[in-house]
Amino acid sequence: MLLLVVAILFSHSLIAAEKQERNLLTSKYSREFVEGCLDKGTGWVTYPAYHDRKGWESLPDDLRSMYIREGEENLGHEWQNIPPTAYLEYNRSGNRRLQEGYLGRITGPLGSLFMAELMEGKGRFIDQIINGVWALCESSFWGSTAHLSLQRTGTGLPNIQEPAIDLSASRNAHFLSWVYYFLHEEFDKVHPFVSQRIEYEINRRILEPFYTREDFWWMGFGNRTVNNWNPYCNGHVLATIMLMEKDGKKRLEGVYKAMASLDKFTNGYGDDGGCDEGPSYWGMAGASNFESLLLLKKFTNGKVDIFDDPLIKNMAKYIYLVDISYPWFINFADAVPKTSPNAWLVYKYGESISDPLMMGFGSFLGKEQEFGQKRLSGTTFIIFESLFDLAGIQKYPPQEPLLRDFWLPDLQVMGARDQNGSAGGFFFAAKGGHNNESHNHNDVGSFLLYYNGKPVLVDAGVGTYTAQTFSSQRYDIWTMQSGYHNLPTINGVMQQAGQQFAASGVKYQSDDKKVSYSLDIAGAYPDGAQVSSWVRSYTLTRGKGLEIADRYQMKAFKEPFICNFLTAAVPIVAAKGTVELSLESGEKLNMRFKDTDFEVRIETVEQTDPRLISNWGEKLYRIQLVSKSARITGNTLVSVTR
Repeated sequence: MLLLVVAILFSHSLIAAEKQERNLLTSKYSREFVEGCLDKGTGWVTYPAYHDRKGWESLPDDLRSMYIREGEENLGHEWQNIPPTAYLEYNRSGNRRLQEGYLGRITGPLGSLFMAELMEGKGRFIDQIINGVWALCESSFWGSTAHLSLQRTGTGLPNIQEPAIDLSASRNAHFLSWVYYFLHEEFDKVHPFVSQRIEYEINRRILEPFYTREDFWWMGFGNRTVNNWNPYCNGHVLATIMLMEKDGKKRLEGVYKAMASLDKFTNGYGDDGGCDEGPSYWGMAGASNFESLLLLKKFTNGKVDIFDDPLIKNMAKYIYLVDISYPWFINFADAVPKTSPNAWLVYKYGESISDPLMMGFGSFLGKEQEFGQKRLSGTTFIIFESLFDLAGIQKYPPQEPLLRDFWLPDLQVMGARDQNGSAGGFFFAAKGGHNNESHNHNDVGSFLLYYNGKPVLVDAGVGTYTAQTFSSQRYDIWTMQSGYHNLPTINGVMQQAGQQFAASGVKYQSDDKKVSYSLDIAGAYPDGAQVSSWVRSYTLTRGKGLEIADRYQMKAFKEPFICNFLTAAVPIVAAKGTVELSLESGEKLNMRFKDTDFEVRIETVEQTDPRLISNWGEKLYRIQLVSKSARITGNTLVSVTR
């Protein structure tokens, strides 16, 4: 029998990964090389021009009609300015949705009108598009009020003299660039100031700040740690430059600066390509990096191409490794448990790295999402790419990979299931790492357990973002605390945030019959926990269930430790040493332990946050196994079986 044994005996693998200077783009391609192959205009755009009616009419009639209907619904839309108090509300109460809602009521209808005009081509939507364009240009900030900290001059209201580039500002500039590309000649027939206004605002708000500033943290210059903001903003800015910038020197410098910044993103990844922000952020992280690389390949007629790099391939594969059973994904950190990756993007990424499994997963997602029958999703670039590449994903054989097991040694995340290719039976995932990951929760050593593709022991994820979520009070939120993950509370103390609070002695083993994962989580707790060693070991015996074993050594006893378990099942104490877990499907599992080791508490965790309710309903439950022993050393065992 083939036995795979992997032991990782260092506690700071992620720290080491952050110091890698691969510079995948700029070490391979010089500025001079890029200058020689960079498109000098918009020849890289392969979609039909606005007046090429035959090109647009080649799209499926049902899809075109749907877009036209959505545009018609906005022909009477009334455009509103964003009042200053909507921005100020974030500082006053932490509510960012008010201002973002105002902005969305400009960009959403404008997007529908724009697509309808491209599909129909009769000029019927032009006046309303101009109204929307003007409303967007009149808005003081194209981004979120939550991100005004990017201003050096303070928060609360946008300073129009100091334009800041955030996620939404870059995205809206990218979108507006396509509006200009396709329709500026039509605008000029109405009034030339419309196109001129678009050029002026994009240059003022995005291009010049990008060219002249290096202190936006997401750029990564000056050894700043970056996350998904980096590829997301860079990708949008790249498209904006190549659609709007007419100065050849600025065009080259801007593209190469974006390449240097993108290198900072991939430099922060371990070789395993794992996304520490979780699968629901992969779309803005690894997938945004793919989009940027796809743009660069198009801009340079295929000359800038790093899709054969092992890291780029591993960053792709991550998204199907962490699939439990669609739409459920492994959701450590701020990731949500239900995720719906962009089907075409997954397919195209798989095609770009010659990965049949990923292409099949993209096709599978396309079937699940009714790709080509509904409005396409993604950035404006991805929408156009997928519109004119419908056939590939639709014809490719769909397959949800559902791999038997995987191990990401740099991220220290693993997952395993009873049987390869099947969501039936048990699926288990666990993590090590440290407590300073992007969108971090204090969750070193936590795990998930699913049965027949449905959640049993879970990570709640994150609620609606507010000012508190990204403040010094972040860990006052219950979803961020280790006590509401599947972890022990030791001497009344939970884990603490910080890169030094990390796992050590991580070991992973897998064979045909079982998978085991162990790590010492004592380092994730502050001194107040008085713990020298706490080795948490997980063993999934395929077809039978999961065992959770703890071997601990404390320096002192202050109060009984508690083993916490967060569950989406309904728990009841069925007998001494047994908690019965009733799943929504009607199936039942048993959590067993020695009655002499623990007493049981069950707490109903009422859900009031809309985002959490959308994933879990109105209730989760916390099972607390409270130690009956005052010993400072010991062993415990908990099992979950059919």
